[in-house]
Amino acid sequence: MTALVIKKEWLVFSILVHNSDSELITAFLSIEINGEISNSSNVIIDPGNSMELISFFEAKNSGVFAVNWSVYDSNNTSVLFSGTSEVIISEQQSLST
Repeated sequence: MTALVIKKEWLVFSILVHNSDSELITAFLSIEINGEISNSSNVIIDPGNSMELISFFEAKNSGVFAVNWSVYDSNNTSVLFSGTSEVIISEQQSLST
């Protein structure tokens, strides 16, 4: 799981998912921080291929947060795998010249 901050308050989470099954799957990434949920779009992953799932999250506060993430099979909404990561969001900084 990787996280990147863009445009001041937006966080981008991504994960690379490999389909080792013999049938295609449709999957999405779900991010939960402090009860707020953000889901990626559904991505079709052909057998033997890998695809990146990307979810955007609006950071409203600074601090240290637990990020609960899950990858779901969209066809039957079962969790394929999940975990918890930690993200640190700092106050906005400005540079003056």
